[in-house]
Parts: sequence; structure tokens; C-alpha cells
Amino acid sequence: MLRVVAGTLIAAVTWLGARPAAASDAPPPNGPASEVCARRHPTALGQIACELARALPPAQGPRLVATITLQSGSGAPALDELATRLATLVAGELGPTSRALPGIVPQARARSLAGSDAEVVLLRGTLERDRFSVSADLVAGKFRFWDRFRKTEPGVRAHAFAARPLDTEIRSYLPRVPLVVSKVHETSPLDEPVVALACGDVNADGSPELALVGRRRVRVGRIVRGSFVAEREVPWSELSPLAASPLREPIATVEVGSAGGLTVGITDRADALELDADLRVRRRFPDRLPWGPGTCARVSGIGLVGPRVDCTAARLPDPEPEVLDAVASARLVERDGRVLEVTAARRSRDARLELALGDQRVAIDDPVGAQLALGDLDGDGLAELVSTAPDLDPALDFVLVRSLSREGRVEEAARIPAPSGVRALAVCPPKGGLSPIVAATGAGLWVLQ
Repeated sequence: MLRVVAGTLIAAVTWLGARPAAASDAPPPNGPASEVCARRHPTALGQIACELARALPPAQGPRLVATITLQSGSGAPALDELATRLATLVAGELGPTSRALPGIVPQARARSLAGSDAEVVLLRGTLERDRFSVSADLVAGKFRFWDRFRKTEPGVRAHAFAARPLDTEIRSYLPRVPLVVSKVHETSPLDEPVVALACGDVNADGSPELALVGRRRVRVGRIVRGSFVAEREVPWSELSPLAASPLREPIATVEVGSAGGLTVGITDRADALELDADLRVRRRFPDRLPWGPGTCARVSGIGLVGPRVDCTAARLPDPEPEVLDAVASARLVERDGRVLEVTAARRSRDARLELALGDQRVAIDDPVGAQLALGDLDGDGLAELVSTAPDLDPALDFVLVRSLSREGRVEEAARIPAPSGVRALAVCPPKGGLSPIVAATGAGLWVLQ
């Protein structure tokens, strides 16, 4: 059962307003390898393995991959299992002539086991509360006689580094975080009402940001001393022409990409957009709104229609009959690397929710509000649904958190009154505890951690 207590509020707000302490501590900036790997792999481990393999020189012969250290300050169990999975993924990315050693293997043993392998890839991992970072050294497979007396690393031919925020797969190796939420912290009022909200590492600098979508502009920034401070913003007039038939009450969605940047859309405008970290347009998706990584809902008539489609698809399946007025999605990764897509869509005609855990449909009998968010708040590999009250009176609004089991059971975990009304919701990446929930209200931003 989720509880609301005081005591961890300052950590939540400080984190959303913090930058990396030093450049050496932050992941490398976004680049071509990151973008390619993000498209190829839906998991953080897969992306890390892909980036390491692409950063190393082409193989001249067989390679042996071994995890020689895996540090964690959280007393994480099953690190051997994580080490095995990491080495296996890197070996797979290096090609069919590479093989992986299981578990955590001392460096000397890894090199002695190389056998006929011409080279060895030595992996060193650091598992923190908010990210997983890995370095790789490419070394000669066999020790020469004098190598054992050297104080420095013998024969390092290449070095690579990659890091990613924790997804649900990697979080499963850390101790579970109790479902405990602090009291609500409220920022000063915003100067433009928010229609959609996202939270994540937009510019891939290792520090999460908030993306606020209004009817006039898109802004990215942080909370500083109790106020939202925009660091980058762009007016909609510079992004997309007006829609032919905009809705009186706009629907908007926004997502942070796994390698940074934003995908954003609003029914006021003709195009949904893929933006880079500086909010420059990279791609356009006419008559669509983002609904999950790489997928969109179609804008049609008085709302949205499913099914989810590839945002770039030219040929589309027949639309589903239901008109939708709110959508949300989350991607959960099991410990074995399997990906579970969780989606939610609110039917406009009766405010009922269509909820899916992969191929499994989940029934929620009660109507829900038009603000939705999905995520794994406590790192247990199960999704939480965050929604609002179905009542149109802002004074009766609340933030409702419900846990979803793999069997499709729905259990209420928390209900926090929001008498100024909630206009948008987002779940942030984890940072040393429960994933924060951010709500845009009539009075400002709320942070719940």
C-alpha cells in the first residue's frame, strides 16, 4: 500500500533542478552511435552493449568477453547474473566469433581462459541508483611473461564507455523501493497552462529535465528554488502550421527519447514532431500524436483513434471505432530482457479506460480522468497507472495511483487531493528511490516522491 509521508521532498526537488556535478561523471553526449543503438535496442543493457561494440575497433579474430568488476553501493543481489547478461550481450554485438564468460571473473583468469582467442574485452560496470555505466578495455588475450610484473594495464588496445539511466530490467537487480510518497511540493504558478508533460534526460547529460507543452510553446527546463525555469523553448508557430480543424479543448502528448530529444504533438497543429535536444525539428508526422516510442495515434474528427501505428508509416490499417481523448504508454523490461508494452487509452464517450499489458487486456470499471501516466514507480517490474478524477470540477480533482499486477489485478495505492485541478501528469526516471510523479496543476507544478 502506498503511503504519503513527509521527509524526502527536498531530494525530489533538488534532483529535478540538478545538473551533473562534473563532465567526467556524466554520460557521453548524444551522437550517431547512441541514436543507432537506441533504434536497434529497446533495453538499456542492449543499448550499452551496442555502444561499446561500435566504439571498439573491428575484430581481427575471435574475442572473449568477461565482466571483471561490477560495483554497486546498494547491496544489490544477483550481480553475477547481471554480469553474465552484460557480457553475453556485448559478445553478441561483437559478432559470431565472440564468446562470453559467465559471472564476474578476475582479470588474470579471464586472460588465461582466452585460449585461442586473439583478444579479450574486459568489462567494468558500476550500478548506481539512477544509472548503469560500463567501460570496456580491449587487451591481448595472453599474458606475456613480463606483463605480470607491470603496474599498469598491459596491452590495452582500445577503450570504450557507455551509460544509460536505469530501466525496469536493470532496476530489478537493486533492492525494491517501498511505495512511499512524500508530501506534495508545489512550485510557483506557471505563466502558461500545461497541456502535456514529460520528464527525462532530454539532452543526454545525465540529468533529467521537464518538458512542458502549452498551446503557445514547448519548453524544457528544471525546477530552481521553487519555480520552473525554462532553459530552451520554441513557439509552436515556428514548429508546425495550424491544424485544419483544431479541437476546442486540445489534446497533446510528449515523450522523451531513449537517446534524448522529444517527440511531441498537439491537436492545435498539423504535425507531430521529433525534436532534437535543442528543440530543432528532425522529422514530421502529419495528423498524428505520439503514443509510445516510435508509435503514434491518429488525429481524427473530435479526438484520437487507434490502433497505435508507426509514426512514419505511409499505409495505415483501418481505424478502430472508439474515439479517444487521452493516451499513455510505458515500456517495462523483464530481468531476462523481454519487453512489455503497457498502454492506456481513455474512451471519449464514457471516460472508461482501455488498458493493455502486452497482449493482455485489463478491465477498469470506474471512469477515469483525462490525465494519464504509466510507469514502474517502485522498481518491482510492475506498472503503476497514475490518473485523475473523472469529475469536471477542479475542486474535486485528485492524483490516483494504482498498481497493476501481471495477472491484470488493479489495486489502488494512493489518492492525493488536488483542489486546483490537474492538467497533465508524468512519471520521472528513478533517482535513489521511488520514481517521482510530476503533476501540472492550476496552481503550478507538483512533485511527489
